Amino acid sequence: MLRHFLILALRNIKRKATFSILNIAGFSIGLSACFVVMLYVFQETSYERGFAQHNDTYRIYTKFLNASFLATSSINLRDALIDQPEIEDATGVGKLSPLKELEVRGSTFNTVGYLTVDDSFLKVFNFDLLYGDAQTALASPNALVLSVVEAERLFGRKDVVGEVVRFNKEEVLITGVLKPTLFKTHIQFNALLTQKKSPFNNKSWVSLSAYTYAVLNPNISEDQLDARLDYIMKDHIFPGLLEALPIRDGYTFEEWEQSASNIRNYAQPIDEIYLASDLSGEWSEGGDRKTVVAFAIVACFILIISCANFINLTTAKASDRAKEIGIKKVLGFRRTLLIQQLIFEAILVTLIAGVFSFGLTELALKGVNELFPDFISISLIEFPQIIAVLVVFVLVIGCLSACYPAFYLSSFKTTALLKGQKVKGFKGASGANK
Repeated sequence: MLRHFLILALRNIKRKATFSILNIAGFSIGLSACFVVMLYVFQETSYERGFAQHNDTYRIYTKFLNASFLATSSINLRDALIDQPEIEDATGVGKLSPLKELEVRGSTFNTVGYLTVDDSFLKVFNFDLLYGDAQTALASPNALVLSVVEAERLFGRKDVVGEVVRFNKEEVLITGVLKPTLFKTHIQFNALLTQKKSPFNNKSWVSLSAYTYAVLNPNISEDQLDARLDYIMKDHIFPGLLEALPIRDGYTFEEWEQSASNIRNYAQPIDEIYLASDLSGEWSEGGDRKTVVAFAIVACFILIISCANFINLTTAKASDRAKEIGIKKVLGFRRTLLIQQLIFEAILVTLIAGVFSFGLTELALKGVNELFPDFISISLIEFPQIIAVLVVFVLVIGCLSACYPAFYLSSFKTTALLKGQKVKGFKGASGANK
């Protein structure tokens, strides 16, 4: 039966070639425009979603001197967090000066995008490695993990695990090469370098130069984390402050907490950093939530207009087939078969339009990225789950576009259809179905 429907559908498309081309082309262009815009929206709203524990991962930011809110925190905070019962794991990240130099086989390279990390970084952020073992890559001091781009810049190839370079007159072993990620993250870097020892110093609680992240244990809430940060402020930060600064004797925690010179930490879900954070000292400029919402609205309007136009054209042309349906009724076709045939034809047309729209989308993305580099850095090909959703969506549009004409035409009396009478209403010439 499907083979029969397919033959009839292809014949009908061929017989009405001009109309079919215009209908498919119009729907394809509309869908591709919608897909391009929605890919941008998807990209902007999917930051950090590639990390396995992104729902339980928080960045700790700082209110400094009762005025500024900083994305950074004390270099000591990671060591304090790692021992707390609410925390599964924590990591502290620092930025290495780009003016530093790396010696590679007699040549020197700058260290732009290099981060100093601890051994928990790849546990908190589960980046995959193309070469090397993620479990041990950062376990030793003076270990270096490179991005693919950085490996090719330094050595001209990707597999560089085991190579030795020199940094600060010391040998550094390359232990891994990161696999390029499909998802986006606010943490941008070219290389990860482990430190020789923990930077913890009790007097360094006022040194707010690290980005600190914590993964909560199961069933621990953000409020519980904030309460633990208050505990750290009282039992760790304040004593360190007394040791580091010349403060009068008898100065109490309560006095300091109410003063303009206090230091307080708060938790921020990493999912909210890119679009919602307005802290000082961010990694880079974030996205704009209002722009994303505006683009989403535009995509919805494009989609609605494209679908409405496609359904209207399909419905308007369906009446041209009244005599064909009448003859089929005379030959004994059941109404259910007629409905199935019309719906099958509409679904076939939408699938054809969908295939063309996927191709147009990829071409459009190349054009957009030539004009605005990295504006949209993802594509449909990279996300099979998106393609699956879009295929289902196209099928639904096909069904919707065919339902009204299918039920409408198949309900007419056979005599009315054969005579080509213009019939008003859904029930046909005399309100009955034969």
